[in-house]
Amino acid sequence: MKNKLREDRHLSYDGFFPGCRFRIQRRRPIQGILKGMKRFWCRWFIFLICLHWVIQNETLFAQPDSNQILFKSRPIGAVVELKGIHTIIGQTPLFIKHELNGPYQVRVNKSGFESWQKTVFFNPLTTRQFDISLTPKTRWKAVLRSMLIPGWGQCYSERPIKGVVVGATFGIALCGAIINSIHYQNKVTAYNDALAELNQTNLPNAEYQRLWQGILKKQEQAEGAFKRQQKWFWITTGLFIGNLVDAFILFPALWGNNSDGHKFTLTVEPGSQFNRMAVAINF
Repeated sequence: MKNKLREDRHLSYDGFFPGCRFRIQRRRPIQGILKGMKRFWCRWFIFLICLHWVIQNETLFAQPDSNQILFKSRPIGAVVELKGIHTIIGQTPLFIKHELNGPYQVRVNKSGFESWQKTVFFNPLTTRQFDISLTPKTRWKAVLRSMLIPGWGQCYSERPIKGVVVGATFGIALCGAIINSIHYQNKVTAYNDALAELNQTNLPNAEYQRLWQGILKKQEQAEGAFKRQQKWFWITTGLFIGNLVDAFILFPALWGNNSDGHKFTLTVEPGSQFNRMAVAINF
């Protein structure tokens, strides 16, 4: 009896939206309509998400014909370049309808990812489908390259002009440091030789004073060479450290495609007397 009374208190209504049944209560009809619409929009929202995923990953479902060669990549949109008897350039997913024979140099590139390359010998027995997963570039790899060769990390992070400038500047500073170090060693050697010559000979007082004045001059020259050596040393060290900081802090992933999960934010906070600038790096 209770179940019957409970069923009598509700009305079912097939609304305008397909696949959506409104179960409207006699006493609260508005709530029943809103609840039915909520279920409808949830279903359509899930459907749109699945459709978007399928479109973005269409390369997962692409299959080549028996006479076609398919290049797929993750992520999609990478540039494929084949060099051999013929030269073929295209974007993934790339279907090649013509038959290929012989060795080909295959290179796959995409901005923000490391290049993939391999030599493939095509023949009727060669696989017809290539699935290529590209490795994202990271700032730590850029820093390691900059430690080995200054400017290499900037070129790795797709900033070739800055890489050339950094490398050339560091090279000039390093050459200056080496030249001044050699010059300082020569001045020290000349000073020590003159001092040893003075101590081994018995000379008149006038000649002794003349040689002593020459030794003092050589000492002054050695001290000046030492100061120049130290200056070039610190210039070279500063450029090397700046090169590492640039490779890490200004890595393009901080501004756009953040592949390794770090975030860089720059904010300016106005104050009553001074404006404060805050830089935050989240790891």
